[in-house]
Amino acid sequence: MTKYALVNSRITLNKRKSILGFDKRGLQIVLQEDPQIIDYLKKAGYTFIDETNYCLMPSFVDSHVHLCGINPLLKSCLEENVKLNEISGVFCVRDCGSPTSYLDNLKNHQNGNTTLLTSGRPITIPNGHLSYIGRIAQSRSELEDAVMETHNSGAGFVKICASGGDYTFGGNPRVTQYSKDQLRIIVQSAAKLGMKVATHAHSTKSILNCIDAGVHSIEHCSFLDEGNSTDFKREYLEMMAERGIYFVATITENGYSLKKCRRFNRERIRKYIEYYSMLYKTAIELEVPFILATDAWGKGNRYGGFGDMLTSVIVDYGLSFKDVVKASTETPRRMMNEFGLEDNRKGFLVLEGNPEINPDSFQKVKCIIPDITSYL
Repeated sequence: MTKYALVNSRITLNKRKSILGFDKRGLQIVLQEDPQIIDYLKKAGYTFIDETNYCLMPSFVDSHVHLCGINPLLKSCLEENVKLNEISGVFCVRDCGSPTSYLDNLKNHQNGNTTLLTSGRPITIPNGHLSYIGRIAQSRSELEDAVMETHNSGAGFVKICASGGDYTFGGNPRVTQYSKDQLRIIVQSAAKLGMKVATHAHSTKSILNCIDAGVHSIEHCSFLDEGNSTDFKREYLEMMAERGIYFVATITENGYSLKKCRRFNRERIRKYIEYYSMLYKTAIELEVPFILATDAWGKGNRYGGFGDMLTSVIVDYGLSFKDVVKASTETPRRMMNEFGLEDNRKGFLVLEGNPEINPDSFQKVKCIIPDITSYL
């Protein structure tokens, strides 16, 4: 069997050359160019090919998904959804809420290339966002018990719905569900158990409550008022930057592309993208730890679309290549480490073309390769 080594392929955000060794089974090895390594590969029978049309980069991290679906009636398939994510280059996933019946499968799933961090059932109010799969809690004792139940279930972190949301019957993302005092009870209870807290928050009031309570990540962070408009507060982002609170932006399939969106008319999605482009760029400018995620949950927001999303935030939202790569690899990996998932550097990707020149290359994952530590 002939084995090949590609030389001169580009490493994303790194000007050094690389060597990629692979055979008919797929890419096998990734190494920085080094005379000793070249000599080793020559002795091992590798044929060298000069190839400049490929780009090497770390695998992606999707920090906000629902791998088993947020609707129990969808009967989502965990294995299939993980495989779809891996094909798009996602090897590390944070599941932000799934039904109890799926939690054991989630936390025990370490097959293939993917590592998972899971919250299990989110904490919410009666008839609140995700109440059909969540733990209902409002009083101090109920909130403390809900955190303990989350810990005892084997979940890796706590997820709480600080505001309402879209994908719940009768839900309203502009409604604030918990006060800062209630959220602080959650944060303090979780801290005693060594757990971090992620909060779903769309409304501006709920975002401030989360900041004051000391949560570790704010999901969505949309800055919506109680009426029918936005209520952006730059000073809140400044507070998040100062306190190191992660901003996990969820670019859903229904909202991330002018070309692909079918849910709203073109003018509405244009205004949507214009607003969120401003919000994301401001967060990056203020050095808020900023993360891009898909919020994939199944029907209507598919798994496996991570590369499409990255292309769109460059083409449609105007984020820079460097910021997009950082928000999909480096920053989420740091957050995952802080949340307790240490083994999250699994894999590298070989992309066809150069995504810095052509963002569509994010969608062209040609090969997936294990971490080099597997071979040394």
